[in-house]
Amino acid sequence: MILFKEGAIAKGRRFIPLFSRRLIALFLFGLIHVWFIWYGDILLHYAVLGFFLLLFHKCKPRTLLIWSILLLSLLPIVILMSGNAGMPASSDLSRMGQEAMKHDTAIYGSGSFIAIQNQRFIDWNSTLINQILFYPRILGMFLLGSYFAKRKILHNISGHLRLVKNICKCTGLFGFGLIMLGVFTQYSSNPVIAGWHDFLFVLGMLVGSPLLALFYITFFALLFQKENWKRRLLPFSFVGKMAFTNYIAQSVICTLIFYSYGLGLYGKVGTFAGLWLALGIYILQLIVSRLWLQKYQMGLLEWIWRILTYLRVSPLKYPNKHNR
Repeated sequence: MILFKEGAIAKGRRFIPLFSRRLIALFLFGLIHVWFIWYGDILLHYAVLGFFLLLFHKCKPRTLLIWSILLLSLLPIVILMSGNAGMPASSDLSRMGQEAMKHDTAIYGSGSFIAIQNQRFIDWNSTLINQILFYPRILGMFLLGSYFAKRKILHNISGHLRLVKNICKCTGLFGFGLIMLGVFTQYSSNPVIAGWHDFLFVLGMLVGSPLLALFYITFFALLFQKENWKRRLLPFSFVGKMAFTNYIAQSVICTLIFYSYGLGLYGKVGTFAGLWLALGIYILQLIVSRLWLQKYQMGLLEWIWRILTYLRVSPLKYPNKHNR
């Protein structure tokens, strides 16, 4: 949002109408994704939260940081205050998960297209409340990104080198620490320690995960400052430049692999094979993205999104491929 706003103002355009159209278009993409491809869509929710984000676009960096911390702390504080109460035990979650997996395997793995469509809508409805509960957390991450953008921290790593290194160290230490606490309590033979597993597991996911996200971002940002690593990491930027297209493409590819109207492998691929399949899909997208961007300025869906935002057709190909 911050980058989009700066670009719009620099070109003398009205930011809020443009950004609102961009969000409405994203919402429509999300609906199509949910209804016809995969129920686990996030685009629709990002679009909704984008309108809440608009309330903060004039805020100073310090204000953005304070709001971000407050929103990210909201759900963990509620859990801390309630203790273990209200959280299903691991055994209950495991049992419910196994029952859901059996049902989903039957529908997605061998059901008709209509049955899959109906189940997709049911699954989306059943996860809607859970998604909304995480709205404060997602908005908090959005505001943290806005803080970084307004401070130009990732624009100018060398000018903020000490800050970025400190963020990397602290978030890595505490992020991994919180995640490992959940793992340690899971395998502890001490009943008192094991009794804290559910609580620490949820806390690790809610607090540890955002911290690890910051760790990964700052770690690779620092790594990218080294010339030899910059050359090695640069190919990954092609996937990122087509993030929207690749996100939807992953859903299309995977539903064709797992759903019955494709190869029907739902529930038949183990963890090890699934890991290699995921890596294979990513490598394929890396290669295709690089080849695509040699000829075109942006991904196909990014281009359509741009048309819906600006209400005019911009060229997809490079004006002059030798001067791209």
